[in-house]
Amino acid sequence: MFFSASTGGFYTAEVHGSNMPNDALAITAADYEALLQAQALGAEIKAGAHGAPVAVFPTPPDPAAQLAGLRARTSITRVQFCKALKALGVMTAPEAIAAAKGDWPPAFAAALSIMPGIDPTDAQIEWAGTATIHRLYPLFVELLNWHGAAAGLTAAQAEALGDQIFGITAPTP
Repeated sequence: MFFSASTGGFYTAEVHGSNMPNDALAITAADYEALLQAQALGAEIKAGAHGAPVAVFPTPPDPAAQLAGLRARTSITRVQFCKALKALGVMTAPEAIAAAKGDWPPAFAAALSIMPGIDPTDAQIEWAGTATIHRLYPLFVELLNWHGAAAGLTAAQAEALGDQIFGITAPTP
């Protein structure tokens, strides 16, 4: 078995004969099998020192970047959202039922008056017309910040509450 750093490919004399790249290096069958096993586990086979093949595992993503990606991709239905707020005591059962139907939740009313850049009427129209709430939806983020401040939560605690509502678990390093 041979490996070529210039092509990143493997070659055999039986198949390729003399049609192998000039930089092809002989490797043992055991090394070849070990490289394939590592590749099956997510490694990339690359040329290492002197052109010999090595298995390189990707650097694990930064947990903060993973969490940001999860938040950007996560959404739940308005019904799930209302159930979560009821379970956390943010809404009463009657408020959650009305909100799930698209009615503006009284629990949100006070927040609208202090949210910069959010028109109260537009916010209520959006709420009535949406079936899906995205984790990073600006209205949700503002409501979360408002609720967090009103409940005496730190910014990190408010973010954790938002993650709890959406079922997001922070990745561990």
